[in-house]
Amino acid sequence: MLINGTPATSLVATDRAVSFGDGVFTTFRILSGQVQHLEAHLQRLQSGCKALGIQEVNWFALKQEILEQASLEAGGRAVGKVIISRGQGGRGYSPDGVGEATRILNTFAFPGHVSLWREQGIALVQGQFQLAIQPALAGHKTLNRLEQVLAKQELIERGEVEGVFCDSQGYLVECNAANLFWRVGQQMFTPDLSQSGVTGIMRAQIMNYCQRHHAEVQVVQELPAVLDEADEVFLCNSISGPVPVTRFEHKLYDSHFMCRLLQKELDPLSF
Repeated sequence: MLINGTPATSLVATDRAVSFGDGVFTTFRILSGQVQHLEAHLQRLQSGCKALGIQEVNWFALKQEILEQASLEAGGRAVGKVIISRGQGGRGYSPDGVGEATRILNTFAFPGHVSLWREQGIALVQGQFQLAIQPALAGHKTLNRLEQVLAKQELIERGEVEGVFCDSQGYLVECNAANLFWRVGQQMFTPDLSQSGVTGIMRAQIMNYCQRHHAEVQVVQELPAVLDEADEVFLCNSISGPVPVTRFEHKLYDSHFMCRLLQKELDPLSF
């Protein structure tokens, strides 16, 4: 682990990441020493910092640190994570007086379940936990992930792997750790994330791919019942890529055409 470019395993307790979750993060895939979609991940961090008003970030140093750490994983697959905290200082909630932002970079072993999920698919349940509506933070991956922690606790208590979660008005938002897509005939759909949720890097890659191939994805506000009418459902994030959904509650999906196409042409997950 690197903190501001220096090997370390602990963070100062007065850092605002600890006090308030005052920061953003992104998680990325490393293949054979190369970070996939690096520029998109950096842009995500920059966008999130702009939304929070975090200004003192050494972006040049961060990029070099990411590239150097990724090069150490030249033998295969790994996961990288960058956290940007506003830093230390300020009085109470006020950010006045905070100095340079804190950069935290770490790498992890690649999760073993990803290949199995991509091949066999997973089942989804309807989550009962509701996600808050907050347009100022919607789309950004801030350090405040308590909603996802509570949603994950629900899934664990129910003995489930993943679920579909809605906002407080009942509209589809996302899965616990992934974005959601569905297909009806030839038309692709994904939930509107302007009020809640995280706009994932892989979600954007899929939408761009579809647009380039004249199959633009419709961004919609819909209730979970639309998934009962879908021909295909899949989820995605930057680590797993596209993953087919085999079942949502009692609805079974036999077709995984679009997901398989995306796995092959957009995200083959090869060394």
